[in-house]
Amino acid sequence: MRLLIVYLVSAVTLVSVSCKAQRPTAAKVPTVAASATSALAVSWSEDPTDSVIDNQALRLAWKRFEKSQKYRLARPSDRNLTQAALARTNSNNPHQAAPSLIWWGTRGYRGFVGKDFLVAIVVDPSRSDSNRFGLVVLAAVASVGKDYETYWVSREEDMESYLISPASGSVFIECFRRDGSQETKLLTWERTARQFRLMPL
Repeated sequence: MRLLIVYLVSAVTLVSVSCKAQRPTAAKVPTVAASATSALAVSWSEDPTDSVIDNQALRLAWKRFEKSQKYRLARPSDRNLTQAALARTNSNNPHQAAPSLIWWGTRGYRGFVGKDFLVAIVVDPSRSDSNRFGLVVLAAVASVGKDYETYWVSREEDMESYLISPASGSVFIECFRRDGSQETKLLTWERTARQFRLMPL
């Protein structure tokens, strides 16, 4: 009888420990802290290709862009997300506030030998006005050639609260503006014009 009680106590303890081990724990998700001016508390590298280890051509293309253009990647201090944009990043992913994305596909695009492309919100550091931003794509389009080329999508625009949003084989630009308006546009490669453009949805 004593042996049976010891066995039952051991079994109950084992089941209890097992249940505790299998209980899912809430994952800690980083949050974006906002000040009264909606400044970001997240940061990112000034080189958007830092995470790329298997695409040396894209890394070199970004360095060429920095040397040949007066623009640089937007920094956290350049970004001033509206409350709607902050809510979007908090519900989706705080790091969506980063101004660049390396992606594999969007409408009309076919990369040379499957090469990914880079979309980046860039800034003219010689200016302080709200329209100092630009949107640029570095891509090796199969129909153009194997080398990465720079494609300007937009310049002279206030993009301090724009978000780059990937979705499967697409890239969307979510435009949150100072006046409270917002619009989503689809990044598209136009074969005949040989140019990336933003199409309103």
